[in-house]
Amino acid sequence: MKLLVNGQAAFDCIFKRIDEARHSIEIGMFIWRNDQIGNALAQKLLLAADRGVKITIRKDKLGAIFEYCEETRQSFFHHNLSFWMKFQAWFLHISYPMQGKSKHCIQTKSPLLKRIISHENIIINCEQCLNDHSKYYIFDHAEMIIGGVNVEDKEVDMDVEGKKYHDYMVHINNEIIVKSFRKSLEFGVDIHRDIHCDKNKKEIDFIINAFDKNKKRMQAREALVNRIEQAQSTIVIVMAYISDLKLMNSIKKAVFNGVKVTIYIPRKANFQNDVNLFFISKLMKKCNNQIKINLCDDMIHGKLIWIDEKYVNFGSINFNKQAMDKLQECNIGMRSDVYLLNESIIKSITEIQENSQQIHCPTKLDYDGYNVFLERMLG
Repeated sequence: MKLLVNGQAAFDCIFKRIDEARHSIEIGMFIWRNDQIGNALAQKLLLAADRGVKITIRKDKLGAIFEYCEETRQSFFHHNLSFWMKFQAWFLHISYPMQGKSKHCIQTKSPLLKRIISHENIIINCEQCLNDHSKYYIFDHAEMIIGGVNVEDKEVDMDVEGKKYHDYMVHINNEIIVKSFRKSLEFGVDIHRDIHCDKNKKEIDFIINAFDKNKKRMQAREALVNRIEQAQSTIVIVMAYISDLKLMNSIKKAVFNGVKVTIYIPRKANFQNDVNLFFISKLMKKCNNQIKINLCDDMIHGKLIWIDEKYVNFGSINFNKQAMDKLQECNIGMRSDVYLLNESIIKSITEIQENSQQIHCPTKLDYDGYNVFLERMLG
């Protein structure tokens, strides 16, 4: 078990596992841009496929809306969007201006795309809007890398405005855990029970939102609320987006039960920034300012909850309504002390803290009420 802090560490591990894969690779991804890291991943997969590795890629077309409106505005897989998807991308592009991003989104196909699509050892599902926000890799049914890192250059370095990205993945080399994860994606599986993976009963649990046309299993909110309400001493939350009232109420309950809560969010999020600040302001008022709120000058894209310095949960699930009610999602939880992850977590939080400022009064949070209304309506 190894925590991969930020995109560079994640892709170093991903590329090494691809090079060593012998039989199969499975990928579930939300955003995959036509940029340096997107093409580097494609090249690695082609080399693996050429030596006989069977590769399955599940790439959500919904992610193309964000590929078209941010950064290079180039998508690796999606070059023919509906008018409605293009309109949404255009609206987000003008609503969230950023210095340095491309001024147009005329798509340029990667020279590797045709080879990937036509390769006999690669199966791709990229033409459906699955509302699947999860990110994971499975190698030879025995190893997995799971978390919040998309396939895009800004995860590895900085975004177009020069802000560093903070994110997390975890590398797990355990066939039983991988098998349990794949089973947890199936309908009808009770994910609230812990999965005992060895004789020492090192507990792993998965929080899964999953649905298709006929079935829906949205368990993220209930599972996260339960975890927060079980806290006894401390909760540290590193989160990109916060706006779900039930989760906020569970945090308030923890505060009034004497739990020390610290939250890190971006000072300026790439999306829903005004909603972020509005709900954080409400949370501070509800908690009578008995909560530590830190605004980070970097972009926090990670979604991490660390409870009592013993249990950590992270993955793709934001603390917003979209994640709770509309998106397929995947988080993993484990005993951070048992799996020796505390040192890596503390190091990451310390780095975020160094680039953050604590806000002591909700009136110091500057947001636009009109933008809050609009973002809530669109969300």
